[in-house]
Amino acid sequence: MKVFRGLDVIAAEYKATDQVPTEARKFTGWDQFTLWFAAASLPAAWLYGGYMTGAYGLPGAFALIFLASTITFIPWALIGYIAADKGASSVSLLRPAFGLRGSKLPSVFYLFFGYGWAAVNVFIAAISMSFVFNLTLGWPDAFHTPAG
Repeated sequence: MKVFRGLDVIAAEYKATDQVPTEARKFTGWDQFTLWFAAASLPAAWLYGGYMTGAYGLPGAFALIFLASTITFIPWALIGYIAADKGASSVSLLRPAFGLRGSKLPSVFYLFFGYGWAAVNVFIAAISMSFVFNLTLGWPDAFHTPAG
């Protein structure tokens, strides 16, 4: 395996079974801020937040966000802690737990979630952009297309 130096350590690509060196596992407060700022900047996050608030009111939405999300993410946080401690990806951690054949099912779930989440975000962004283009260029929006 190639030894990286300086900033190349952070920008290096690793395979799922490669152990990431300790110096490449640094995740600063700035990294946390930019990661979660970008995650909250998705139109899908705004849409789901609006759904929760509309369905349960603001107190119910806060309860869902802080209670249900916390309980849901505890297993992911534990896997992330183990992965950061061992320098492994979460997918490679599944192999010893489930075996070679058993780890294929969680890998398929990762695949579907990855493509599905991207597709949902593209769909929601396309609807949003149709309204932007409607206001700026006069094009029809996603819900009021001309007949024909």
